[in-house]
Amino acid sequence: MAWRFPKWRELDGYPVDVNSLNENIEAYLEEMDGSLNEHNWAYQAVTDLSDVAPDSIVQIKSKFVELDPTIGQGNPPWTSIPLPIGISVVSSNLDWFVIDDMTTTVVTDTVNLWIMASFQQRGSVPTTRDSVRFGSYYGIRIDGYVIWETVIGGADRSNDLRGEGFGGNTSSFPVVIDAVLPVTTGSHLIEIVQRTVRNEDFEVPDSEDFYMVFNRELIIVELY
Repeated sequence: MAWRFPKWRELDGYPVDVNSLNENIEAYLEEMDGSLNEHNWAYQAVTDLSDVAPDSIVQIKSKFVELDPTIGQGNPPWTSIPLPIGISVVSSNLDWFVIDDMTTTVVTDTVNLWIMASFQQRGSVPTTRDSVRFGSYYGIRIDGYVIWETVIGGADRSNDLRGEGFGGNTSSFPVVIDAVLPVTTGSHLIEIVQRTVRNEDFEVPDSEDFYMVFNRELIIVELY
């Protein structure tokens, strides 16, 4: 079955446009130049990575958690409402916390890693109005080191006492983090981490005041 189709349809009696013609044949020329993908190979044609040159393929590693975002019926307190299986309730202390199922180990050559993470965050609805939750940091950690350029959040309390975190309310919203980072040959631990910040008085949230991470995915691509 054909899977390459011309982008533009040339009509009889009309002049040929050079740009349209180039775009029509570009896909086929890519294959002739060696830019191949999964459509060009029979099932199990390559059974081991040692059968091909290291720079001839792109290795992709991914993991995800899919769940129903409905978190129950009724009124707070949230401790009495069952949370869906697979949800990750993030830590409320000041330490970095690894989001459940958002960690993996890769073995690479000396390459660039394209690390992509996406997930949904939602805050709980505490029964009292004196919430002390003021957002979260999210970032990428490699081999135990947080890459601060990937951290979502102000990270500077001196500029905004109540705004250094990200998403300090109960609404649901998406979060996307990605980065291209060089690594050396060997094994590398990739983690997506979170840290809950404090308000200006460094108050500690109570048990009903927390964040949750719902659907989430981690993708790692080796770039040669």
